[in-house]
Amino acid sequence: MNINKKGLSVIIGYILLVVFAIVISAIVFQWLKTYVPAQSLECPEGVSLLINDAVFDANTKTLNLTITNNGRFNVSGYFINIKNDSAQELPTINISNYLKVNESNARKYASSVLFSPYFQFENFFNPENKTTHFFEIPEKTGTPLMIKIIPVRFQEYNEKQRIVTCGDATSTIEVFILEFLGEDEDENDLNRRVEE
Repeated sequence: MNINKKGLSVIIGYILLVVFAIVISAIVFQWLKTYVPAQSLECPEGVSLLINDAVFDANTKTLNLTITNNGRFNVSGYFINIKNDSAQELPTINISNYLKVNESNARKYASSVLFSPYFQFENFFNPENKTTHFFEIPEKTGTPLMIKIIPVRFQEYNEKQRIVTCGDATSTIEVFILEFLGEDEDENDLNRRVEE
């Protein structure tokens, strides 16, 4: 019996290569597990923001948003999304970059709007507080038809302040669109524009 030793060494080489790849991937997996937190950060039950009013002035392209903390805990801010098409199911367009910071007494942070105008990572907005924020919506974004806000809080984790999204406490409202008649328009023209 004549055994081909050259063919056998190629097979052993492939087996060693596969075993080496599996061992390296197991080591990398164990190392990466140390970077992922064991338990996720969650908002406490009872966090809630209520949108009292949402008025869009079609002439000045300004959105006025009145918000109340109707929950049991302080909140830091919110993510804000709009929809500009009635065929769209959910509001998905983030407009936090369009916040009028000086008029709103608020600031932008990581695609969200924070109630505190100062650079402090704290839950500034107390229960029963009410405020109005102003957004200047560019023409390319379109007319907001619906708004959704998701509250956010800062919570301590490993001795650091982390921002936490309160996804179970979303608030949605349809936008009231304020339009004025032009000099050469009448109520029928306005009704046609609203129906479109």
